[in-house]
Amino acid sequence: MTRVMPDKSLERTRAELTAKPDRQHERRSAQPLNARRILIAFLTSAALSTASLAAPPAAWIQVQGGAWNPDAQITADVQRGIQSYVEAQAISQGRKLRLWAEYSFQYQGRIEKGVPHIYVNAFCNAAGAEDLHSRFRVVLDGGTCFFNVAYDPKTRRFTELRINGEA
Repeated sequence: MTRVMPDKSLERTRAELTAKPDRQHERRSAQPLNARRILIAFLTSAALSTASLAAPPAAWIQVQGGAWNPDAQITADVQRGIQSYVEAQAISQGRKLRLWAEYSFQYQGRIEKGVPHIYVNAFCNAAGAEDLHSRFRVVLDGGTCFFNVAYDPKTRRFTELRINGEA
């Protein structure tokens, strides 16, 4: 009959696992780790809070007095497609736009030469602006903080992008 001898390294590992840990060493090494975790959590939270303050959702304001009122579906189509169109056109013009979340948008249903379209006016600073529901905010110069564009709901295409120049 053969007798199997237990592996000494296995016994040593079991002994190490069942031994009582050095509580004083454990407390000392855990403090910097916990402090780091708290600091990382705080900084992450602060960064996310700052980002949310700096990038509020874009405001879409319908300006009164248009020739027709775009319905919710057409307005959603404009909101969904405008960013990719404007960004592509800005690149082709060699212009660098602001962060998209910085813009607010005014829009109005208009008819030119019998063709309905939506006129969109975009700007990045609404602070102190006049009543944005009754008239468009018009600014000369101001660079990429200001642009306007037309949208044809029949063809679902944007046209006539005009980005303001620099003073």
